[in-house]
This record gives sequence, C-alpha cells and structure tokens, in this order.
Amino acid sequence: MEEKKNTKLADFGKKIGGARKDQWKGRGMSLGDLLEMTDQEAKKYVTKDNVWPKPDWASLLLEGNVEKAVRYWQNEIRKSLPANAGSLSGQDKETRYVRVVSELRDLVMNVHTGEDAKNFYHEKVMPKGYVIPKAGRYVDVPEGMKGIISNKFLTAVAFPGELYYKQRKKDYVAFGVPKERKEYEICKNKLTTCLYDKKHVFFEPFGRDGKMRLTVKYGCSSVYFYPEQAEEYAKTWEPDTWFVVNTATRRIEAYGLPDEASAMEKVDELAKAACESGPSEPEKKKAGSRQSLKMYRRLWNSSSPCARMGSVMRFHYLQLMTRAAPGHRILSATASNGLRMAREIMWHRLHPISWIIPLPYLITGQKAKSTSTSGIWTWK
Repeated sequence: MEEKKNTKLADFGKKIGGARKDQWKGRGMSLGDLLEMTDQEAKKYVTKDNVWPKPDWASLLLEGNVEKAVRYWQNEIRKSLPANAGSLSGQDKETRYVRVVSELRDLVMNVHTGEDAKNFYHEKVMPKGYVIPKAGRYVDVPEGMKGIISNKFLTAVAFPGELYYKQRKKDYVAFGVPKERKEYEICKNKLTTCLYDKKHVFFEPFGRDGKMRLTVKYGCSSVYFYPEQAEEYAKTWEPDTWFVVNTATRRIEAYGLPDEASAMEKVDELAKAACESGPSEPEKKKAGSRQSLKMYRRLWNSSSPCARMGSVMRFHYLQLMTRAAPGHRILSATASNGLRMAREIMWHRLHPISWIIPLPYLITGQKAKSTSTSGIWTWK
C-alpha cells in the first residue's frame, strides 16, 4: 500500500484520457486530489494553472452571456494570485493553497454582471473571512491565507467598470480577441467618431496670433485639437456632419461624413489599412552627450556640498519645466525632488512662506529615506 502511494505520476508514451492532469484542465484541482498525492507530487503539481486553469477567454466572450469588463476583472483576479504555494509559510502549504484558490475560483467565475462584481468585496471577500477589517480602510489577512491574499489581490478585486479599463489598461482592448484580430482591434480603438454640430464641437481662435483650434466639449471638460488646416476646416466643414479622429496622434483622419454609419465604416476602413501597413517603429530617445554626462559627474562629485548644490542647480536650470502661478501654490516635497524645489527658489525667485526640504539631501546631496513634506509658495 505504501509502495502504491509513493508511485510517481507519469504518462508513458500513450496519453491516458482519465489521467489526473487531464481532469484538472477541465474542472481544476480540488482538496480530494491531494489525498492521492505524495509530498513530492503535491509540491510539483499544486500550481495556479492546475487549481485554476486559464479559461479560454475568447470562447467565453463569444458566448455573450457575460460582459467583457467582468471577464477582464475575473482574469485580473486570477493573475493577482501566486503561481504556487512557495509564497506561503508554515505547515500544509499545498493544502491551504488549493483550498483558498479553488474557493476563489468558484466564487469569481460565478459572477456574471457588473453589479455583482462591484459588490464582490463586501458580499464575498469580507463575509467569508479572507480579510479582517481594521481601523479605517486597513485590513488584516488571516494567518492561513497570508501569501495568497495580498495588496495585488485587493486591488484587482475592486471592479472600477469598463470605462476605467478602457482608459487605464492597455491590454483591455485586445483581451479575449483572437490573435489574428488583435492588431485590428488595437488600431480601431485609437479611432473615434464625433459629430460636428457647432455647439459642443466647434472651431475657435486661441492665443495672441488668433489661430484656430477644434474644441470638443464633454460636460464641464473640453478636449482641444490643433490640425494644421484648422483655418480651412473652420470655413469648409458643414454642420451636422461626422469626422474621425485618431486619439493617439490627435489627427483628423476623415471629415464631411454624412451620418454615423458612414463614420463607422470609415473607422473600419482606416483600421484595416493601418493593420496592412504594419506598426511603425518607435522613435529612439536621444542619449545625452558624453561631454554633458562627464560635466554632470564632475559637478556632482564636487568636494563641497554647497558648491555641489549650486553647480548642479546652474547646470539643470534649463530643464526646469514647472512655473509658479501668481498667488499661492502647493508643491509636494519629497527627498527625490528636493533638488527641483531648490532650483525653483534660485531661478524663479520663489519666496518660501513656510517650507521644509529634506536637510540630508540639501546638505550632503544624498537621498533621504522616504521623506514626505509639503510647503506653500508665493510669487516674490
């Protein structure tokens, strides 16, 4: 009996349809499967891919019974979990890993609406004891779940909605899309249609030169586009016509389209053309010259701390991009940007009403450890 228990799992040549590894791909590993394993087998086979096999997201999205944002949320939660039980400590690591991950697998994959995803943390995570509430927004993790429930998991479990994923997650557009259509979807996502109604979308002059720009109003916000032919467009564009804009390059790709259907057809045509032409090579950043780097190194290695600060401030003043507006202004002062604040004092004549800069940084030129301060500045 002991010899049978220690027999190592293996498939010799011919694949056995009822092998345990084949069963895990369909239903996922459970606690019952651990009873038939030795310690060596458990250490090898208790992984996230066996406990929570990666779903075929493309097939699930084609079914259409769950919206794409929810499927993406499910995938984010799965990715937030550790790959195996190596991050756990203590006894029975594999058992605890299978129990927690399999429970989360069943709970998460049974969510079908965005509303259920929003309430998942308060209705499932907290009541089932995955986290223990503390003062304020702080939570603690039970001893048996440490190493599985992490900040990464708590971030993923919050469902912000489809709009957030579209704006903040670069891989959302191509998520669940077949490989042959990914490039097309990425190109299409950069194109958007808009109605030129001269009320919410209109041309207006700006600046001292009176040049024209295209303004698109969204509620209380506005988005501006600066096409080279803006003056010509302002005279020739007919009201109540549609145009297509590339949100990545901010270029007007097409205009004068009679209706929204024509605009969408144009988007499809432009996306296909962009896929056929292939992706453009990204521009390489220009490296600093050897002479500039050598000068910077010489100034930074100056023996005098005061000379070091003054020399570096003079060397970098042209790189200062921020400007202080008239009146009061609040700036964050961390150890890493204390030098920038010092440059503002010297070159923009900012008078500190009350300010604190990490002294170790200003005196020795060395970074202080996670110091965070703030100050109020006025124009002198």
